[in-house]
Amino acid sequence: MKWPAGYSTVWWRPTAALLGVPGLMAAAAAGNYYAPNLFYGVDLLFGSIFTLLAAAMIGPLAGVLAGFASIAILPELLSGPIQLLLFVIEPLIVGLAYRRWQRGLVIMDLTYWLVLGVPVLMLAYRWQYGLDWWTILLICFKTLLNGGFNALMAGLLLYACAMMPKLAQAYGIARPRLRELVFNTVLAAIMLAGMIPIVQTNNWQRDQAERDLVRAMTVDARTLADHVEALGAKTPLDAPIDDVALNAALQSISLMPDGAAAIVASDGKPLARRGVVRALNSQGTALHAFRGDVRVFLPRGRIPDIQRWQDARFMTTALVSGVSGVSLVVVERPAGPLVGTLQTERSAVTFLSADLFFAGLVIAFLLSQWLSRPILALQRASDGIGEKIAAGEQVTLPSTAIHEYAQLSETLQRTSNDFGHTIQALEENQMRALAAKEAAETANRAKSTFLATVSHELRTPLNAILGFSEMMREEVFGPLGAQRYREYVNDIHQSGSHLLVIVEDILSASAMEAGGITLRRRLISLGDVVQSATLTLEQSAAEKGIGINISAAPDLPNIDADPNRIRQVFLNLISNSLKYTQTGGTVHITIEPANSQALRVIVKDDGIGIPVEKLQHITRAFYRVMDETIADAGGVGLGLAISKELVALHGGTLTITSAADQGTTVDVTLPIDAPPDIPPDTPPDTPPDTPTDGQPTP
Repeated sequence: MKWPAGYSTVWWRPTAALLGVPGLMAAAAAGNYYAPNLFYGVDLLFGSIFTLLAAAMIGPLAGVLAGFASIAILPELLSGPIQLLLFVIEPLIVGLAYRRWQRGLVIMDLTYWLVLGVPVLMLAYRWQYGLDWWTILLICFKTLLNGGFNALMAGLLLYACAMMPKLAQAYGIARPRLRELVFNTVLAAIMLAGMIPIVQTNNWQRDQAERDLVRAMTVDARTLADHVEALGAKTPLDAPIDDVALNAALQSISLMPDGAAAIVASDGKPLARRGVVRALNSQGTALHAFRGDVRVFLPRGRIPDIQRWQDARFMTTALVSGVSGVSLVVVERPAGPLVGTLQTERSAVTFLSADLFFAGLVIAFLLSQWLSRPILALQRASDGIGEKIAAGEQVTLPSTAIHEYAQLSETLQRTSNDFGHTIQALEENQMRALAAKEAAETANRAKSTFLATVSHELRTPLNAILGFSEMMREEVFGPLGAQRYREYVNDIHQSGSHLLVIVEDILSASAMEAGGITLRRRLISLGDVVQSATLTLEQSAAEKGIGINISAAPDLPNIDADPNRIRQVFLNLISNSLKYTQTGGTVHITIEPANSQALRVIVKDDGIGIPVEKLQHITRAFYRVMDETIADAGGVGLGLAISKELVALHGGTLTITSAADQGTTVDVTLPIDAPPDIPPDTPPDTPPDTPTDGQPTP
């Protein structure tokens, strides 16, 4: 199941839930049980603080469990299914909305009560209990304020948890936004500062009214007791007072409006009554109230608290002494008049509280906007600041009159300026580097051009020297005469051949560096090419007393390659083996299939080998393994580099394995078919007068 963005798919984090849910359930129950009484039957229920906190921290299901715990502690809340439904649905819906949109709990909770909670309460109190609209309006106002205040406190606790990294990580609490943090904090400060004197004033008015009532009822009870005692003084000793006298005593006192009184015998039975004394009829539940002997009798049944208090009775008693058969007198008064008076006075307090709450909403909203605007403006100005600075634009960050914000803006402005200067310096360095690179490339091109020109210029006279020296060595036009001349002619021919090889290597290296090497491919026999290269070097090998052994597998397929370039590769490899193999050694050449798509040629000698630490550099251009045993080997260190590059151009690989005093093995693998990224045919890159066998022609 895919959840909307911003919604946590984990309702229960096992460890956090096991620790957090029971604690929040207990806190929700305690919050409702110890709710302060603001008016008769109207309590400020704090349990919703912890139900909303559970829904926001752990998940809606945890909020529902905490909601059940908060109402289970108060039987009067369980008496009405609508109240039960509202208290359980509140954390469920508010928790779902909060975790979906991640907005303030206050707005979410007020929206819930305005859209769903208040309309359901109004219908229930009107059609189920028959309360008047004014009383319903007051109850709904109180409920709305209670919900908003509890959501406010829950939001502050949630932000406090978000400030603790480990706790926030355990419960997945999002970091608070500055606007919401300022909004909730300011609103809470306004509510606490304004509500404390309002509640204190309301409590003082209630206590004063209760004291006046208790005083008046106490006077009535004492007066009635005095009348009964006076009757007892006129009655003969141990003679009971007749009912007529007792009723006359009841009628002789002036009770408070809607009051009732009774004279009670020693066995608890009423002897005389005036009005309906509900306490004697056991039609309610007696509760201790206020102070002294005053008790409150509340009617039983499923009726809302405000109605129960309007139907309640206050009762006080006074003992009767010296009268036979009489125990005490009881004075009662309905609570309705007092409740009505206090309810009328409370309406002003209720609307004052509502005005304070909504004024706090406006002030908190404006203040949160004002405090967060500089940060948001700074954030908007900082978006894309890197691209702007990189583009060379001047970035100016906004400032503000608030000192801390101004310092932050100045710090970011300095950082931006420093970053801009760094970017500018980097661009200047880059331009200098590009200029240096272009100069180096120009010098490199000049070097390559120079080498190519010199090589071509050297090759022409060298061909003439080699051709004429070869003719003289063969004595084409007659004998040379002295033996010393024949030796000189051989030295001239060998030195010229060696110099021509060096020139050819330099020319090939320059062409490869400039990307000018091209291939002229056709189907060739790899064995024939290797044999041709070997024949060219046979005389040199014979002069050094080194044998060359060639072993080729039968029925080898032809490969698609440039014969001149492949021959150049093996001329270099076999020549190297001959250079570094001492007299009496052997160079072994093996030609065999590598796999169904490639052939391999292994050139192995038993020469001096290459140290392991120098092996990785051996194919680098102009790199030579300097050693006193091979100081006279000649060459400039281009043969292996050129060979590896030519093999790579054919799509093959060249690997070298060697160790000091253990010989060297070169493994060349060439594909049978040309790779698809190599053009099928290219014109030759060598001039017509370039020899293809590495040897001069006359």
